[in-house]
Amino acid sequence: MKSDETVKMKSLGLFLVLQSLASPLLIGICATFLKTLGLDLDAAENLIILSAVVFLLDLVSYFVAYFLSLRKYDLKVKIIDHTKKSRTGMFRDIVIVFFISSFLFYFWNYLLIKVGYPMSEGDIKFSFLTLELAIGGFLVPIVEELVFRGWMMRLFENRGYIVSLTISSLTFGLAHGNIVQSVPCILFGIILGILFDKYGELLPSIIVHSLHNIAGIIIPLIFMDKLMRIPLYLWLIFGSTICLAIIVKVKRAYRSQFEKVKEVFSLMTKSKLYMLFIVIEIISIVSDILKIFNH
Repeated sequence: MKSDETVKMKSLGLFLVLQSLASPLLIGICATFLKTLGLDLDAAENLIILSAVVFLLDLVSYFVAYFLSLRKYDLKVKIIDHTKKSRTGMFRDIVIVFFISSFLFYFWNYLLIKVGYPMSEGDIKFSFLTLELAIGGFLVPIVEELVFRGWMMRLFENRGYIVSLTISSLTFGLAHGNIVQSVPCILFGIILGILFDKYGELLPSIIVHSLHNIAGIIIPLIFMDKLMRIPLYLWLIFGSTICLAIIVKVKRAYRSQFEKVKEVFSLMTKSKLYMLFIVIEIISIVSDILKIFNH
């Protein structure tokens, strides 16, 4: 008889594969519909409309996949806990985590640029920038926190916190499918998962995620050249210190469960669909890495 965790992992694998299929399918259907209306999708002036459609349908695909694979589980999660009387400590943690996560991402981007990864120029029209801030800065954090911190961590909470944290963080990182985001997103997922565990609600992780995305859209447009002038040794010192601090924090907070990390990989292999998801995302990441050599 299959264990409950094995069944859940198979359901998670189904969810991820369905989402991967539903997203381009919905976008394709919508693009076909827009073409029938006479809209030229190749025209520069329609870039905003098309980008909005892609963003929104990608988010919708998560709920389609949830309905087809995970709705049988009780995955209700609090976005805001109205019983909390004070959030002073929460907002302090939000500020600290925001600066740590932002540094990690820019540290990683700095290293990629140094080894020759071709970053985009970031030439964004104001109208598109406004759209990207609205969707990427607000809608995306809410949906992704609900999916990766809410649903995924609730799905495996009976197996122990460190197991649910590892699965959700690893999946969160791989789901981005590119070398720029996947590696730092694994660490980012761990930090957000700790916030969710500490406060029992999604509000702090949503706020950090939102601030992070907004900063990630605006700062490269204004300060990336200045950031690139910072000496490599300073980035390495601060970057390695922060990474080490995260590892120590996780190990101290969840010492009794830390040995369960090895159980995660055994659990993952029990779902062929989850392994298919990993293979697809790794291929996507490797093809992205090859840009360094083709640039």
